[in-house]
Amino acid sequence: MDLLIKNNIIKQNRVIVDIGTFRTKVLEVKYEARNIYITSASSFDTSVGGVISFAEIARRVRGVTSGAGQKNVVIILPGAYTENKIISLKNIKESDIDKAIEKEGFAKASPATHEIDYAYLGKRDEQGDTIRYCLMAAAAKSIDNELVSEFLTCGLKVISVVSSIYAQINLSELFYDEYEHPNRLMVDFGKSSMRIAAISDGVAVYSRLIGLGHSSYEDGIFRAQQSAGKLEICEALEKIGCKPLLTAHSKYFDTLDETLYFDIVKRVNTNILNELIRIADLCETNGITITKIFLTGRPIFGFEQAVKEKMEIKCSVIDFRGIMEKEGRDFVVCFEPDIDREYANAVGMAVNPFI
Repeated sequence: MDLLIKNNIIKQNRVIVDIGTFRTKVLEVKYEARNIYITSASSFDTSVGGVISFAEIARRVRGVTSGAGQKNVVIILPGAYTENKIISLKNIKESDIDKAIEKEGFAKASPATHEIDYAYLGKRDEQGDTIRYCLMAAAAKSIDNELVSEFLTCGLKVISVVSSIYAQINLSELFYDEYEHPNRLMVDFGKSSMRIAAISDGVAVYSRLIGLGHSSYEDGIFRAQQSAGKLEICEALEKIGCKPLLTAHSKYFDTLDETLYFDIVKRVNTNILNELIRIADLCETNGITITKIFLTGRPIFGFEQAVKEKMEIKCSVIDFRGIMEKEGRDFVVCFEPDIDREYANAVGMAVNPFI
């Protein structure tokens, strides 16, 4: 089985299952000629009692899907379940990539215990050299085998298990028409971590996992004021975020201390922004000027404005609500249900066969 859908480019109906730490998102996808139809979308809590159960996820996916796509299931694993890195290969033929990849590896993953695969991402000419970029990913065989077994028990055939960073890279291709921003960061804002990919002229050249996410805000506020519940804090982050001028009389501050809330939000924002600045500076050092940041997942309300103000870089949240069609380079994605920003990575894997 491919870990990164290296060869799986057959355009057939499929089910995309994006397992997040917080929510699992499911898309049913149908392909006709150059059209990609998102025919249904659903989501549910990933964990039961704080525990992620692949058996329960498989059962829930079986209950919300139907048709031929159930025999072609693509699973996106949470960031913490995979090891990923983008490697560069100088002046070698594309046909020699397999041999070059064999020399690469992971400090925490070995072929004996992990499924290791790669995807060729493309090439760039740099100072007279041809540099080819590949994404390598590894997932524990125990996780891979359990997923396949549990889904098969529910009548679902898993054809590929991929990493979330790969889904982001594919998603970036859907925005090829942003010609003024060929150099960009794709930032997936998860529950406990953030996956970041740097894209240069359509090629992913760098990736990184940062141990900060939505729970960094939630946990920090809860530890400081336990009289405010986690649900209340989460709603405040979703509705208020980092926008104090809009919330002078918010109902959330009946029990939640407003000053404390914004102090912690500002502190976490600063930590995240500093990481993004470091990545942007690294790209700049290598001759890649980042001019836009795309956010997916669950950034708190107003975070994109905080990025613009601090980094002076354009920033937007990828959200498909209200969109019926989105044109790719030589394909069209048709959205039959209305889907929000949390489905972005799943959409990335839906367009994968056309990339």
